[in-house]
Amino acid sequence: MIQRSWSWRHRMGVLITRDVKTIPSHAFERVSVGQVMSGVLALPSTVSMATAIQELAFIAVASEAEDWIDRVTYLPLR
Repeated sequence: MIQRSWSWRHRMGVLITRDVKTIPSHAFERVSVGQVMSGVLALPSTVSMATAIQELAFIAVASEAEDWIDRVTYLPLR
């Protein structure tokens, strides 16, 4: 299931998730075996919705989807 999701996600853009326990490890595993990954933005449950929206708005304006390829980034940005 996750492999199909990654394939679909790669065509659609960056994955935004609150699942910081399993998704990042799957992403790292995918990259370690040479599979392209569109990128993951991980939002811990401790990040408020307001902060998450501000962070995502900043990312949308200041970057391109290609900037996140093969990266796992935890929000908020530091």
